[in-house]
Amino acid sequence: MPKAPKSMLVVSIIEFLKKLNGKASDKELYEELRKIYDIQFSQFLQILMTMEIQGMIAVNMPKDDLRIIELV
Repeated sequence: MPKAPKSMLVVSIIEFLKKLNGKASDKELYEELRKIYDIQFSQFLQILMTMEIQGMIAVNMPKDDLRIIELV
């Protein structure tokens, strides 16, 4: 599996969210990315944090072990 630049991962996350009506769990998104890219969970979380800071997504944690990612 190829290592992808962060910009490609951001685009892929946005595309996956659009396919899932703009909302998905972090586990769903991570599993979809793992099918295509060689990415560690910590790297995935860093990208989500960056996207949230930039206003691209919103991350909600209804439970300690669950993150819901939504397109803004």
